[in-house]
Amino acid sequence: MDTISQNHQKLTLSEKSWHYSEISKKFTIKSNDRENPEKRIEATITVLRVSNPDIELSEQTFDLGTINWGNTLEIKFDISNTGDADLIIEEIV
Repeated sequence: MDTISQNHQKLTLSEKSWHYSEISKKFTIKSNDRENPEKRIEATITVLRVSNPDIELSEQTFDLGTINWGNTLEIKFDISNTGDADLIIEEIV
């Protein structure tokens, strides 16, 4: 609960799924104002562009052939990011 002693209050919108579009959110503000206990407002934002990573692999499949038991096999391939945001490799399993 916020106590507003001045004329302004900051409202912060945070949304992880914003893409190229217009977003609208409706809010109801409840207060102890007896004449106007509820006020409804709508906030609209136009998202012009969201940066995204884009993973590219040099190979999608590998033919590993035949290997003798106990031998080690090495696979080499390139991972690149052709997007315009950082690509974070979280895990290779």
